[in-house]
Amino acid sequence: MKKSGIELHSIISDACSACMAYELDKDGGHVESHILVYRLGGSTHECSIIRTIGGCFQTVASVYGFENNGDAFTDLLTDVIADEFQKKTKSDPRLASRSLLKLRACSEQAKHVLSTTPVTQCSIDALHEGIDLDCNVSRLRFDGVANNLINECLKPIDVILEKAKLQTDDIKL
Repeated sequence: MKKSGIELHSIISDACSACMAYELDKDGGHVESHILVYRLGGSTHECSIIRTIGGCFQTVASVYGFENNGDAFTDLLTDVIADEFQKKTKSDPRLASRSLLKLRACSEQAKHVLSTTPVTQCSIDALHEGIDLDCNVSRLRFDGVANNLINECLKPIDVILEKAKLQTDDIKL
């Protein structure tokens, strides 16, 4: 296909693109191997199995979903922080849309910080009814409350393995 003077030879999936970006074909040579790629986005998730041989990537199977995504983790952390605020102040910041927006932005940032550090501080000036928020959230605490959600996020892996007729031992990475 030719468009705008550029000849298009093929289209690759995001999962194949990720495998290429991380050079996951470099050590296999002409030996066939399978790679599991899991992307947990803000509003979606994708789980794919990619077959690689001789530097070529091929999508074997993919599963997409809209539940159990990054936003679900943000919502969970928002509730943890809001509950902490409510316990201290007897006031629920989730009842006011402006307070909830501030809280969600803080939770989103805290979620990213907790992916690399054991504790993060959450501070918002005048979060609700003129009262400031100042609390710490540990990764250990967040992991504890997120345990069920994490387990739900792992379910597509079982689905994709069954769909591709593979076992966990068949996956290289």
